[in-house]
Amino acid sequence: MKTKNIIAVILGFIFYYILDGIIFPWGNVYAHPTFNEVIVKFIELNSSKYFPSQYSIKFSQDAVKYKGEAVTSPGYMEIGESEVDYTILEWIKHGGFSADEPEIPASVRHFYDPIMLSGSKYLTNRGTFIEQYYPNPQINAIDWAIGDNPKGEDNNWTLQKGKQFLKIALESADENTKKENAAKAFRCLGEVLHNTGDMGCPPHTRNDSHAAPFGYTFGFIFGSPDPTEELLNVNSIAIYMDADPDPALKSFCDNATTIRSINEKFAEYTNANFFTTQTINGFGNSLIKPINEDGNYPKPLVNDLEYDSDDYIYYKVFPNQYKIKMLKDRYYFVFRGYPYIDKECVSSQANILVPNIIYAGANVIRLFIPKFQITISSVSSEGEIKGTVKHLQTSEFNSIIQYSGKIEIYNSNSSKISTLECSSGNFSGTISTLKTDDEIYAVLPFPGVNVRSNIFKVGSINYNIIGCSITLRNLTADFKQAYPNGYSETIKDGSLSMGFPKDDPNASVSFLNGTLIQEYSNYQHTDGQFYTEKITIKFDGTMENITSLIASWKRTGNFGTYENRITALNIPRDKTVSSLRYGFSGSNLCDVSKIVSLYKLEDYGSYTYSLIDQTWKCKDNSDLVIYISTQ
Repeated sequence: MKTKNIIAVILGFIFYYILDGIIFPWGNVYAHPTFNEVIVKFIELNSSKYFPSQYSIKFSQDAVKYKGEAVTSPGYMEIGESEVDYTILEWIKHGGFSADEPEIPASVRHFYDPIMLSGSKYLTNRGTFIEQYYPNPQINAIDWAIGDNPKGEDNNWTLQKGKQFLKIALESADENTKKENAAKAFRCLGEVLHNTGDMGCPPHTRNDSHAAPFGYTFGFIFGSPDPTEELLNVNSIAIYMDADPDPALKSFCDNATTIRSINEKFAEYTNANFFTTQTINGFGNSLIKPINEDGNYPKPLVNDLEYDSDDYIYYKVFPNQYKIKMLKDRYYFVFRGYPYIDKECVSSQANILVPNIIYAGANVIRLFIPKFQITISSVSSEGEIKGTVKHLQTSEFNSIIQYSGKIEIYNSNSSKISTLECSSGNFSGTISTLKTDDEIYAVLPFPGVNVRSNIFKVGSINYNIIGCSITLRNLTADFKQAYPNGYSETIKDGSLSMGFPKDDPNASVSFLNGTLIQEYSNYQHTDGQFYTEKITIKFDGTMENITSLIASWKRTGNFGTYENRITALNIPRDKTVSSLRYGFSGSNLCDVSKIVSLYKLEDYGSYTYSLIDQTWKCKDNSDLVIYISTQ
């Protein structure tokens, strides 16, 4: 009896450790769905950093079920799919799971080596005897996930197909078609986020197979499990939502215009900064050569780390000042030996890797959601509303989306008062209860996202602002210029020019409660630099004077980052400029019949508009020009 009890205890410990290796690793059952959910919650909490103020991101709050095909019978070589009803969040999480199904084909095409150490970006290293019997598909992880070249054509859930599904959902007036394609689109997004997560996992960015059929504890019998993937505590992922990502990677993601570029840059970063347990090389206690013959990577090197002889740990201090445990080399019998990565190192490295994944993933979602501008153009005395939904093209969505479907109308108390139909970007309908001076706004609802218009006051003419240009010359007011090396200077005498038309796909404009805000960002010039501009102008109640103007300009490239910022207060309108009193179209300052003669053509490359000069003079003789349409 005692013998049986002892055997039971031993088996219990064995199965406990097997289960520990199966349940908690960086796999598709727990880790990737968890990463996807945390990324969604992160972007919801920080939506103002990623989307214009007119956007409301609420994936986790959307309780509507969307019917679609999901992996319901996972497997090594064959899977079964069936129709299920999931919420948008559930589809995004499911994509994190389904991207690794079936498991064996997925296990060899989810690698991306950015420096092609073995001559290829796809996996060529073999970690188990099983892999020699499965043909190498010669596909790298990013090509497979993005699907923008023939290598990803066989993947039914790529980014490219997800964008096509989303376009169909937005352009169809049929609610069932919308829902069916939304389910497909957000499963695709979930699978792309899986790829983003893999690009933050060191073994996926190196030619280092880490198949582990029996998890970490017994995986060495049939494979070469990697500790980072096998020992991460999945339950701790959410605690890193407020942690700082790498500053350079953060800046790149914020300015990225394509999802491919984010995942590629992320892979480069992870490859250059983290080891896998079989690709450790450099000089430590002695010359260290990688166990994996394909793993002689140039970065990082053991000799570039800080070694603490008291605790036998190699540390690396990252740019965000986190001191991370990279390796250990203490052995019980040989004292110091070959460096290794254990669970303590994995937990420490998660302080960098996990925030990077969350931040990169948030920017993937930012680029996956199309940009729209909703405008109520008029409300007649009978309550007939007319308006437009305009798609603003981006690098990811460069073909026009002509929205068809519901448009919801709300009053100033945020109560829905009507639902109108939109067809190919134009909506109209009648609300007979509207009165003069009522304030309303329109909302475009699509799964997990609401896009709203500016507030429209019934009885007024809508301000149709088409761009803003500022020229500040001979500045006597102070403005600050910051340089990449940390040096900054205050300039007493200088100039600043900036501006753009509203219809530029990289620009956004809003006018609400007397405040004009225009932003120009994520635009990559031919010199490879990123520019961000923002203008915030506040008018007084008469629209005669500008109470404050804040203009900021930022340029980022390989050279670093330069920033300019200027603030001007109480800028009076100069009545001597013209005998005409003109201002915003539709205001009592504007006489359209007289202003027509002031039209002039401005050419912005492929954009040409009829514009009006609106000029204020600053005390320091600076000029402010606002372009406003009278249409």
